[in-house]
Amino acid sequence: FWKRWHMSLTSWLTDYIFTPLVWSRWGNKLLFGRRWEEKKPVVLINIVIVFLVSGLWHGAAYTYIVWGALNGLYRVGEELLHRLRPGRPSAGAAVTWAKRIGVFCLVALSLVFFRSTSVASALEVLGYLAIIEPPLSSVEKAYTLVVNGCSGDIAYAKLRIALLAVSLLLALAMDLRQLHSGRREPERATQLLGFSEWGRVAACAFMFIAIICIGSFGQSSFIYFNF
Repeated sequence: FWKRWHMSLTSWLTDYIFTPLVWSRWGNKLLFGRRWEEKKPVVLINIVIVFLVSGLWHGAAYTYIVWGALNGLYRVGEELLHRLRPGRPSAGAAVTWAKRIGVFCLVALSLVFFRSTSVASALEVLGYLAIIEPPLSSVEKAYTLVVNGCSGDIAYAKLRIALLAVSLLLALAMDLRQLHSGRREPERATQLLGFSEWGRVAACAFMFIAIICIGSFGQSSFIYFNF
């Protein structure tokens, strides 16, 4: 996730903050004392520092600092897991998808702080997440919120929901080859499961049209103009 999120900012932070911190004499000497050269560079601590800086880059607010700290702890946790299980064999499809869902949930959790106006409001939102309701009730509420939030009439809102659902199914069909083979992403991403050449063209054309129908193309400014 972090290799693909905001690549320009990530590469800048890597080149000008992370690398100098890892290999700086004063930083390691401060932590280890005179015998700092016998120790390995402090990678884990510097990962957290870099993510805190990335939070401050978005704004001088506690919410951004918490967001950066959470993502820094996520990366440190991942790094520790890799160190505890070095050289492990590649995971199967079920484990891979479980990891993807887990990462998605953790990132979404951190974005609650990123989007909130204060830490208190973010904690209030997280408190609502702990309320358990019957699944059908939750789905009905989500559906009502989406329909009411769409501009235009109800029929158009329902059409947008249907286009989104079908597009998601097609997108998953592109990735289902992983369930049947251990091939890496560059190879399996070039084919769609069981689709002919014209089937691939039709699927891509449908999703392209769906993006045009679902997307918002108003005068809203680019999100990073806010930072």
